[in-house]
Formats: sequence, C-alpha cells, structure tokens
Amino acid sequence: MAEEAIDQRAVENGRRHHCIRRTKDQILYQLSEIRRQMLDGATNTEIMRDLNIPERTFYRYMRKIYEEDKTELAKENNKTLVTHIFLHRDRLLYTLQNCSSIATDTNYSVKDRIEAERLKVDVSLDLLKIASEGPMMAQIKHYKDRQKNEDDDEDEQKI
Repeated sequence: MAEEAIDQRAVENGRRHHCIRRTKDQILYQLSEIRRQMLDGATNTEIMRDLNIPERTFYRYMRKIYEEDKTELAKENNKTLVTHIFLHRDRLLYTLQNCSSIATDTNYSVKDRIEAERLKVDVSLDLLKIASEGPMMAQIKHYKDRQKNEDDDEDEQKI
C-alpha cells in the first residue's frame, strides 16, 4: 500500500520511478507465491498481474528460484553419489565373499575355483579403487558445485 502511494507520487512528479526496497520476508513471500502459482499452472503474465510485480522483477525472482532449485538438486546429487559409492562397495564385498567360498569349496571344478581366485583379485582391486577414489570423487564434485555457486553469486552481484 505504502509502496503504491510512493510509486504513484514519483510518476505524478515526473521523476524516475524508484521503489522502496522490499524486506527479505516480503521477497520470500513473493518467491513462494510465484512458486505456488507456477505449480498451479499459472502463466508468467498471470503471476505478474496477480502479484503486481514488474516484468524485470519477476524474471529476477525467477532466476533466483531456478538458482535455489539448482543448488538443492546439486546437494541431492552429492548425497546420491555417496549412496551409490557405498552400495557399489557393499556389492563388491558380497561378490568377494562368494568368490572366496567358491575358491575354497572342493565341490567346484578346479577351473571354477581358479576363476573365482582371479575374480577375488579383480574385486579386491576395485574395492581399493573405491576406497581411494570414492571420497575424492565426492569431494571434487562438492568443490566444483561450491565453486560454481560462488561464481553464480558473483555474477548475480554484478547485475
């Protein structure tokens, strides 16, 4: 209400249009309203009209929403990567146990037992690789995501 009065006065006096800065709570409310209306299927024009938001502000808010979504997805991807690494490690450990059982069981042919020993070596090497590179892969991904977010924040500040 107060903003509209100030905006109207600025237009009447022929001065350049300046608005009072919105508080964080107001911005968060508008971001959540934009998000809600998008999920309800409203068009961009409808959202701008319903919330009485200028087009530039609306698209700035949309960029902010997309950046937040991208950050959340990156966090989820990091969690997923770590989960997949642990699942793969567990599968390899199970395979190693099975190969050890086959290698020591005299009911299997000599050829099968030798193949099981060879597989034990391969699986052991894969486990070593996961132990050494798995955490490093997660850290590199986390570092790249953090670096990208910092670069995006710098770009946003320039605008």
